Amino acid sequence: MANNKKYWSGLDELDGTEAFKEIQAKEFQEQIPVDQFLADERHSSTTTGRRDFLKFMGFSITAATLAACETPVIKSIPYTNKPAEITPV
Repeated sequence: MANNKKYWSGLDELDGTEAFKEIQAKEFQEQIPVDQFLADERHSSTTTGRRDFLKFMGFSITAATLAACETPVIKSIPYTNKPAEITPV
């Protein structure tokens, strides 16, 4: 079963206006070669070690795990007068 849904980000994209086509053509116009990017001196001065990387990864995974967990909602209503037939175990 193929997924043929097409998502659009705005009415300009849906209508296919000329303004949207111009913006889309300019968005990724310039390609930076990988060799030029890696030879940049600003990137060679970073010194993130293995331990720092593992700290960041551990924090990220822990934060994502805790954000995904939800505790069940337990609604409890205390009795003001205990019914005779109910005895807690």
